[in-house]
Amino acid sequence: MSEDKKKVFPRDWTDYFTGGGTDWTSAIRDLQGANWERSRKDNVSILMEHYCFLVKHGREVPRGLQVYIARAFWKYLEKGKKLETAFELKEERKGRKATKGKREHPYFPNDEVMQVLNHLARKGCTMYRATELVHRTTKKPISTIRDMCSNAEMEYATPFMVQMYEESTGERIPKDWIPNLKKSKQYYKNVSYEHYEDTQLSEIKMSIQEYEKRKSAGTEPDPKWKDDEFPF
Repeated sequence: MSEDKKKVFPRDWTDYFTGGGTDWTSAIRDLQGANWERSRKDNVSILMEHYCFLVKHGREVPRGLQVYIARAFWKYLEKGKKLETAFELKEERKGRKATKGKREHPYFPNDEVMQVLNHLARKGCTMYRATELVHRTTKKPISTIRDMCSNAEMEYATPFMVQMYEESTGERIPKDWIPNLKKSKQYYKNVSYEHYEDTQLSEIKMSIQEYEKRKSAGTEPDPKWKDDEFPF
């Protein structure tokens, strides 16, 4: 059976591992600009998946989540906003023309910048080659991707790349990444290439291993779920 068929929607949001350690409350705070830890798309996905989980199991939908959904449909049905804007997937335009290559998120680097940086770190290729590879997958014009990848944005994105790698693996970035970044002239002396303390990193590693054990043991997801009741 493929991984897509094994994937359960919605996930069990009462569980730390299957819920990714977050829930609708953190997503809505992030969406409203309290933390800006995730992209708009990720936050809205969390909100709607958590909503589907509550509906599927007949649980009460919290007032804050009700208000978010009601307000979104009010903006769409009464104010004529596009769905993406109403649900805050996209920031509402204020009459100013978007600048080519600008950061789309007030806190998180553009996804294209992160992809370029990962290609440089993992492959040791040139900036030209990295932007070409990102263009193939995103279909975004190469000129736009290169405008995004200013020296300041690449330096800004580097700590995020390091943090994401450590959180997904529980390990430090591979040793060959530093020479690769130096080769591509995207190594920054003022940036730390270790995000978490050793003890924190060990805890992340243990959490990942625990999740993998539960997954291999077949304890994910909750076997009491009745997937035939809702077409999720």
